[in-house]
Amino acid sequence: MTVDEFSRAVTALMPTLYRVCRAQLSNPADREDAVQEAVCNAWKKQRTLRNPKAFEGWLIRTLVNEC
Repeated sequence: MTVDEFSRAVTALMPTLYRVCRAQLSNPADREDAVQEAVCNAWKKQRTLRNPKAFEGWLIRTLVNEC
């Protein structure tokens, strides 16, 4: 996955990521930190993703773990 592809995929998922965080965390600053950490971790570990079609679920699971 190139930088542009990753960026487009994450940008498209931002509303979903923030909704997931809102269900997990009450503090807005904690939500923003969790999303940022999840995206950074996903970028670092994107090579471990076996099926690129599963990116959305993988990123959401990464976020839930971060929360």
